[in-house]
Amino acid sequence: MFGLFRGWRRGRLKKKPFPEQWEQWLNENFTQFRMLPVEDQQELRKSVQIFVAEKHWEAAKGFQLTEEMKVIVAAQACVLTLGFPGDYFDNLSSVILFEDEYSRKTSGLERRGWVASMETGVRYGEAMLHGPVALSWEDTLRGARIPNDGFNLVYHEFAHILDFADFSVDGIPSAFGLEDLDRWKESFTREYHNHVRATRQGEHTLLGRYAATNPAEFLAVGTEVFFEKPRLMQVRLPQLFDLFREFYRQNPAEWKADETQES
Repeated sequence: MFGLFRGWRRGRLKKKPFPEQWEQWLNENFTQFRMLPVEDQQELRKSVQIFVAEKHWEAAKGFQLTEEMKVIVAAQACVLTLGFPGDYFDNLSSVILFEDEYSRKTSGLERRGWVASMETGVRYGEAMLHGPVALSWEDTLRGARIPNDGFNLVYHEFAHILDFADFSVDGIPSAFGLEDLDRWKESFTREYHNHVRATRQGEHTLLGRYAATNPAEFLAVGTEVFFEKPRLMQVRLPQLFDLFREFYRQNPAEWKADETQES
């Protein structure tokens, strides 16, 4: 019964005109929105309306949450699912926004469930199995405005949410109908071990040291680079690029180029 009601509600939301103010926010503050193919822009608008309406939104530590923040978070998150029609991160319960980076003590139980983006105890964002996801608004906005530096907090944390869809934290998104999951997993694992080996040898890598932490972080960091530096990844890590293209069912290398160059 709930599934029928949710489908009916989503259908109504998709038919609603996209608010002009939301369109302005996306054009002003989410650079990659302008780079998307027209049909993807239209699909993203529908997804944003559903995501904003369905998720529970919270602001931490007295931070003032606005509708614009919800739209900018939702748009970035839903870019990842443009290749998965009808997927709106149903395994995510809520989104918590902090004004900027934050610190939080965790219990042993939380440490087993949370996957955090952090440096020496300072956190920029984190995702938890069965939700929620926490984000620094400052870093969220920076990621939305700068499309090609290889860093996007929302892409990173929501890649974890996709990974969680099969109730595991292993970097293998097995809940999304990959045609040959065993082959994909074998190739992904090989690319991960190649990256770990290069990192340990002190080589400069496209994905950086943090991606060598574990396969889950390799997926999350790889997602950032795939969507933000697709042409560079296609040249330097062609096998990994193809794996991400197969998983996400998208090819960001074919999007409109931004004014600034990938480097």
